[in-house]
Amino acid sequence: MTTPELDRQSAIIESGKAEAVQDLLDWLEEQGYTICETQTTRTDFCNGPGSSLGTTSCGMDGKLIRDITGRDGKRYYKGDTCPECHGTGEVTVDLTEPRYMPTFKTKQALMEDHFGIDPKKIEAERRALLAALRSQS
Repeated sequence: MTTPELDRQSAIIESGKAEAVQDLLDWLEEQGYTICETQTTRTDFCNGPGSSLGTTSCGMDGKLIRDITGRDGKRYYKGDTCPECHGTGEVTVDLTEPRYMPTFKTKQALMEDHFGIDPKKIEAERRALLAALRSQS
């Protein structure tokens, strides 16, 4: 039976590379450093078409809560799906300057990303290997 992902993982562990990366991640945490991701957009609640500061025409369900004329001059009516958020209630806003946000990835997920290891493939190969061993008994 072939287990290419498990074989790759074993080779990485045996090479000492995984331990070196784990040591670095542990050291960063001990020193109080936080690994961050660059954020270039953010999600905001939608205010609706033609809304100005302090006015809202879109409800949290993505439906218009009042009649309004949009920036495009088109008339929109209460209960319609909001044309700004397309019914989601949220809009994505481009940030003028990127922000750094702490990552929510675990150390294990960071290492899997770094080494290109697919945890689902690992688990599938482990299960297949166990099933093969059980069938031999």
